[in-house]
Amino acid sequence: MPRNQYSAGVLQNPHSIRMAAAMLLLERGETYTSIRAKTGLSPNTIAALKRKEAHYDQDLVDRLRKLEESKLTHALHLHLDSSMAPEKIEKISSLQNTIAAGILIEKRELLSGRATVRIGAEIPDLVLRERIEALERDLSVEVLAAEIVQSSQDSGDDDKSE
Repeated sequence: MPRNQYSAGVLQNPHSIRMAAAMLLLERGETYTSIRAKTGLSPNTIAALKRKEAHYDQDLVDRLRKLEESKLTHALHLHLDSSMAPEKIEKISSLQNTIAAGILIEKRELLSGRATVRIGAEIPDLVLRERIEALERDLSVEVLAAEIVQSSQDSGDDDKSE
């Protein structure tokens, strides 16, 4: 018989697994009530975890995180495979399919600690325009120099033929 309404749905997991799961849920930003319902831990224990005062097994947290990553990867593959079925292609727009796949990929990347946004070098238009103009000037000087050299060689050839 469960001791309270929150431990009714909790499997008989060891305390360390419930603590590690609570840490993952805290990192995701879930509420105390949600964490309490999923783990059966008291609000005081959850608050202590948030303040990093309670002891939890970091290795277990890392293993659970990898398990969540693999679940998301599996869900992504399952979604992409099932979305290619002819009956699904007619019903689901490619936009919905792409958004769903993108959300799964982003969640997996966030959970694994990788970047979800690629930031390129942002060069203001004015700086870029000035650089292009400088390169064009350099190029025109080189072209002019090449023409001068070519014309002097051509005139030298004309002198020799006379």
